[in-house]
Amino acid sequence: MGVDPEHSLLILYGSETGTAQDAAERLWRQAVQRGLETRVMAMDDFPVTQLLYERLIVFVVATTGQGDPPANMSKTWTFLLRRSLPSNSLSSSCVAVLGLGDSSYVKFNFIAKKLHRRLTDGLGATPLCPAGLADDQHDLGPSAVIDPWSTELWSHIKTRVYPSLCIESVQDVSFENPLILRWGVTALSDDSLATQISAAPPDGSSYCVTLTSNLRTTPEDHFQDARIFRMRSDEEGRKFSYSPGDVAYITPSNSSEAVDKFFSLFEANRFHKSNKVMLEQIHKGVTVPIQLSNKTFTLENCVRNYWDLSVIPSRSLFEVLASVSTDELEKEKLIELSSPAGTQELYDYCNRPRRTVLEVLADFPHSRSRLKLEHMFDLMKIIRPRAFSIASSPLESELMLLVAVVQYRTRLKAPRLGLCSNWLKNLPHGSKLNVTIKKGSLRFPSSNSNGDSSPVVMVGPGTGVAPFRSFIITEWLKESDEEKRPLTLFYGSRNREADYFFRKDWAMVHHLDVFTAFSRDQPHKM
Repeated sequence: MGVDPEHSLLILYGSETGTAQDAAERLWRQAVQRGLETRVMAMDDFPVTQLLYERLIVFVVATTGQGDPPANMSKTWTFLLRRSLPSNSLSSSCVAVLGLGDSSYVKFNFIAKKLHRRLTDGLGATPLCPAGLADDQHDLGPSAVIDPWSTELWSHIKTRVYPSLCIESVQDVSFENPLILRWGVTALSDDSLATQISAAPPDGSSYCVTLTSNLRTTPEDHFQDARIFRMRSDEEGRKFSYSPGDVAYITPSNSSEAVDKFFSLFEANRFHKSNKVMLEQIHKGVTVPIQLSNKTFTLENCVRNYWDLSVIPSRSLFEVLASVSTDELEKEKLIELSSPAGTQELYDYCNRPRRTVLEVLADFPHSRSRLKLEHMFDLMKIIRPRAFSIASSPLESELMLLVAVVQYRTRLKAPRLGLCSNWLKNLPHGSKLNVTIKKGSLRFPSSNSNGDSSPVVMVGPGTGVAPFRSFIITEWLKESDEEKRPLTLFYGSRNREADYFFRKDWAMVHHLDVFTAFSRDQPHKM
C-alpha cells in the first residue's frame, strides 16, 4: 500500500516507561500500512504552535506519579493549558486520545482524561471517538482496551475524516506483507571510528558522580538484599541541587552474562560484537533517536548499553518475528500471540511468568535465525532510566540512595533479576556513573522560617522510608530549634534487627517520634 500525502496523520505520545511510545509506534505502523502519511514523535518534539495546521492528530499518553504528565510531554501540556488560548484554536482538527494508566492509583488515566477534555471542550477540536483508557490492572493488560479502541479509530478515520481512502487500506494487515521498519541500518567497515553510546538521552542537568559506598544494610541470611549507595559529584564547584521528595534517575547497563547470551543466540545470524553500524532515517515522520543520531557504534555497545535484554516483550516483538518467520509451526504461534484473539495467551506466556526478551527469542530458533540487524531496532526495547527516591538531605555533601535489589522467582527456572538494582549491586567502589535529578511527586512542607510549627506525620514502610529520611535529616540540620517542626514517623518492616532502615539516624533527631511495627518478630503477623 503506497502512502497518500493527501491522507496525513500525526501521532504524538507522552511516555515515561516506553509503553505509551510502543503503543504509538504500533499505531504508526498500522497507519502506514493503511496508506496514511504518518509521523510519530514525543509531544515535546513537535512544535506545539503547528498543531493548528494538523487535520488529524492521535495522542497516546501515560499518567505518572500522582496524576502527572510524562517528562517528554510536559512543555506541550503546559502550553495547552494556557487560559489565553482561543476556544476555537483546534477547530480545524480531529483528535483521538488513548491513555495508558493503572486503576490502582486514584488518578487513573488522569492526563488522558484531562487532555481529551482540554482539546475538545477547551480548544474546539472534533473528537473522533471517546478517549481510550487502557488499564495495567486489567486481566489482559492494556491490550484489552487498545485493540478495540484502535479498530474504532480506523473506522472513524475512514468514515469521518478521509472517506476517499480506499477500502483495502483499512482492512486488517496481513503478516504476509513486508514489515515496515522504522529505520535503515548501514553496516560500516571495521576501520570506522566507533562512538560510545548510552540509552540515557543527553541531559545537561545530569551529574557525573563517583560511587563512594555500596553497602548492604540487611544481614546476609535475610531474604532481601537492601543497599545504601553514596555518591559524590565529580564536577568541581557543582553541588547536588534538590529538595526532599525529589528523585534520582539512573540508566543501567546489561550484565556481561546477558550480553554473551545475546550473541550466542544470534551466532547463526552473524551478529558479532565488533560489527559497526549506523542508523539512517527512511521515513519522513520517524527520526533516529538522539542517542544514536549520526553516530557509528559497535553492536556490543548497543547490546550492552542501549537494548534492554531483561525487558518483558510487548506484542510488537511477536509481530516482527511473525513477519520474517518461514517455519510453519512457529509462524502460527507467533501470529496467534500477535493477534487480539491471543491476548490471554500472550499474557500467560510473557507477563505472568515475567519471561524476558532473550528467553522468548530462545523459544523461536527458526524465526530468530531469519532476523537481520534492521529488524532488531524494531524488535528490541531501549533501556529506560530507573527512578529512586533520594534518601540524603540536600544539606549533606553526598547523594544517598536506599535500594532493594530485585530478585524473585516465578514458574520459570531462572530467578527474575531487576536490571538496575542488580547492576548497581555489582558496581565496585569508585565506579563512575551519571545521575539525573528530577522533581518527585511527594511534596513536603516548605521551610519553617515563617513561624509555622505544624507537625508533620509520615508513613513509610521498608525502602519507602527513603524520602522521609531526606526530609527528617533536613529538618534536623537546621541551625535554629525554632525552625524545627514536630515530626512523627510510622515505620514498618519484617524484622527490627534485619530491615529497620536508618535506625541510628532516627535516634539522633530529638524532635522526631517513631512508631514501629515489625511483622515477623512475633508468632502472629502484625
